[in-house]
Amino acid sequence: MTEVGEVFAEKPYAIAIQQGSHLQDDLSGVFIATLFGLALAMITLVGEVIYYRRKRQNETKRKFEENES
Repeated sequence: MTEVGEVFAEKPYAIAIQQGSHLQDDLSGVFIATLFGLALAMITLVGEVIYYRRKRQNETKRKFEENES
C-alpha cells in the first residue's frame, strides 16, 4: 500500500460517560435506532433495484414484441 499525500481530516471521536449513568442506556438506544434505520434503508435499496430492473426488462420485452408485430 502506498500513501499519496497527507491524511485529510483524521480526527478520532469518543464519548466519555460515567459508569452507571442513565446516558449509557440512551446512547445505546440511539445506536440501535441508527442501525435499524440503516438496515431499513438497505432493504429499501434492494427493493428499488429489483423493481426498476424488472420494470426495465418489461419495457424492453414490450418494445421487442411491438417490433415483431
